[in-house]
Amino acid sequence: MDLTYLLKNRNEERKEAEEWEPAPIMNATYYDSACSKVLISVEGKYLGYLYLVDWNQPKPVEAIPIPKINTTFMKFDKFSDWLVIGFVNGMHQLRNKLDLRVWL
Repeated sequence: MDLTYLLKNRNEERKEAEEWEPAPIMNATYYDSACSKVLISVEGKYLGYLYLVDWNQPKPVEAIPIPKINTTFMKFDKFSDWLVIGFVNGMHQLRNKLDLRVWL
């Protein structure tokens, strides 16, 4: 039985997939208690967003806009759903997990 057609189609799918150049990760924090998702900030070409990464997906599942400034700190508070983000310029933001696009 000739199965080369399966390999051919598989290789074609890989070529069509969008290539992402790696970016240095600045900060990362677990997003959920199951540790199945991670929220990361990066520098370089993809600076200006927080990326929600699911370990079971090949690419980030969501991009949340933030200022285009490198982050120095990012962590969820232990007893609530508040995310604290610190930036290189000294600015800080508080964001609630219910809507990470809004900050205080």
